[in-house]
Amino acid sequence: MDNPRALELLAESLSGGDEDTRLLAALSLGWKRDPAAVDSLIKSLEDESIAVRTLSAISLGWIRDPAAVDPLINGLQDEDDDMRIACAMALGWIKDPRAVDPLIKSLGDENNAICISSAMALGWIRDPRAVDPLINGLQDEDDDMRSACAMALGWIKDPKAVDPLIQGLTDESSPLCIAPISLAFINDTRAIEPMIELLGSSTCNDDMIAGALAFMGEPTLYPLIDVLSDIDENPEKRAAAASALGALGDIRAVDVLIQSLTDDESDIRASSAKALGDIRDNRSTDALISALDDEYWFVRSNAAIALGMIGSSKASDALIDHLMYDSDPFVRVSSAEALGRIGGPKAADALIQSLQDEESYYVKSKLSVALKNIVKNM
Repeated sequence: MDNPRALELLAESLSGGDEDTRLLAALSLGWKRDPAAVDSLIKSLEDESIAVRTLSAISLGWIRDPAAVDPLINGLQDEDDDMRIACAMALGWIKDPRAVDPLIKSLGDENNAICISSAMALGWIRDPRAVDPLINGLQDEDDDMRSACAMALGWIKDPKAVDPLIQGLTDESSPLCIAPISLAFINDTRAIEPMIELLGSSTCNDDMIAGALAFMGEPTLYPLIDVLSDIDENPEKRAAAASALGALGDIRAVDVLIQSLTDDESDIRASSAKALGDIRDNRSTDALISALDDEYWFVRSNAAIALGMIGSSKASDALIDHLMYDSDPFVRVSSAEALGRIGGPKAADALIQSLQDEESYYVKSKLSVALKNIVKNM
């Protein structure tokens, strides 16, 4: 590939070799990303082999030369489905506005995969002309198409899409899971309340919704604190709010998270412990040490991990105690990992002793890793 004659030789192979040779030549020219290869690849869009045409289109997308836009637009009319998909994707990578109207037209292709590829490509180009057609696509019968349109709208970041995406939050379909991410990209405060309302009550992963809220930053802080503080609120929603506060990483959430370590609901205690570890504020050390004695192993485990994230040597004795004597192997592992982060001779001695006494192979393997971390940092 570094040979000065490589481009010439590959171009010759693309026009005159057998099918396998032409395939490799098209792929190699795309890898080189040299605009001098564009003319040869454009000619190969007319190759008799569907595979060669498809790889040539993809390679043109990798090179991202505007000279390829019109030929790729023509390729959207190719009789082969894979070729039309490749052309749509390539046009999205090149990001030329000339492709917007043809890609909008391809949203109505008879092949659903081409519709999805065109929607994604329009998102990559980020042209406002695509907003209305993509909003219409949120009503498509196919889950994947609706999801692709939702994601594309997030990439374009047009405020016009906020209300339709909020409406999608209540739609029992795939966009329900994509809409929070897209709304986070647009970052319009109108979306905060309905996204918080979704916590703990959707078929989507609450961590994904929490991450989307955290991505929106400071405006979500006090609404999330209000949810976590409301003991009459749905416990699953409060636990998800704690996770979101951890992902947000604002120290102003520390007090309410410390208070939630004594909540009646174990999931809220566990989420609050993890969130305090994410924020890493020393003020939470004492409360997390107390949480090591929680009746539920996953609360103890999260508390140990959080103490390791904070890194205060004040927690070493309590962690050593749980490393040696806790009945749950996951808590022992979490305690070991925390001690590996905190370090010090006392932690090293405890890990060595535990390696001798521990019966679980899984726990022993984690003890060894933690001990190596301490030795490496001494």
